[in-house]
Amino acid sequence: MKNDKLIQSWNRIGPDDSADDRMLSGILEQNHKYTQKQENSWMKKIYIPRMAAAVTVLCICLAGTVMVSAGSLKGFFRDITGRGGAVTGTVYENADQELEVSVFTEDNTLHAVLQCPDAVPYSEIEEWTVTGYLVIDAGGNTVMENEPAGWSEASAGTAEIVVPLTLQEHGTYHLVFTEFTGRKKADQDLPVRGHWECTFEY
Repeated sequence: MKNDKLIQSWNRIGPDDSADDRMLSGILEQNHKYTQKQENSWMKKIYIPRMAAAVTVLCICLAGTVMVSAGSLKGFFRDITGRGGAVTGTVYENADQELEVSVFTEDNTLHAVLQCPDAVPYSEIEEWTVTGYLVIDAGGNTVMENEPAGWSEASAGTAEIVVPLTLQEHGTYHLVFTEFTGRKKADQDLPVRGHWECTFEY
């Protein structure tokens, strides 16, 4: 009899609204954690391996593209743009794969001999000069840089540019060319860029 009264009294006691809210949010939170765990498990089993395979294929394709590009470096024209994006001129890049350069010295001058291929833009150029170079001594110091040189006429694909030397000491020097400039009558000068290195005795 006493047990029945206790049970009836117990059943009359109900949680208030705040307790209901706490219980409901706890149940929803547990349910969300379980659902999230299931989704993560699915991603680990299916999605991540597929993504890894896609990334691997992409890297292999990119590596193949770089190797092909490195094996076929050729010169190309590029527009020079000024403020506002207006094209102000043209430059020819990567010419070191096409233009051969050799040097010798004579009477305080450096002679740079260009051997030009019979192709555009070289076949169109009538005169050449050098506009980008460094002369470096044995100690690694730059002793000459971009000092003006005269124009030389191109003949049968060859041009010999004469650069006055202003060196203080005799010895072995390292020479780096980065830009020659060609011109044709009534045309704008064309910078021809690349990277040529050699040594010379003075």
